[in-house]
Amino acid sequence: MQATARRLSDVSVMSYARRRLILDVRQNMKNRCLACGIEKDRTKPERYPEAEGIIDEPIDPLTEVDCQGPRISDRTDWRQVTVCHECFHKLDVDMWISDSCWNRLSPITPFDRLPKLEIPQK
Repeated sequence: MQATARRLSDVSVMSYARRRLILDVRQNMKNRCLACGIEKDRTKPERYPEAEGIIDEPIDPLTEVDCQGPRISDRTDWRQVTVCHECFHKLDVDMWISDSCWNRLSPITPFDRLPKLEIPQK
């Protein structure tokens, strides 16, 4: 029983450490918009240019959006796109975008080269 509790504790510590590392890397890196290529410093929040009073405080200069690609055998090819505010505003985002919506931006990063988004299958 103690061994199981210790393993669960180790997993939760590792999960926390992994999330913390991802957050640290994200906060201490300059990242590029995968659509237009502009480089943004994630440690410097920006005002969303098209907010018109909806978002008043500065927010992260880049946004991640899930992108649904074609269905391959029994799985859908999901990717994650990172876009600046200007490119985000050009997208028709609901909860995610499709690969055709992504391609309408004429992005510098083609769909096939976007980072894969692993979604657990039921």
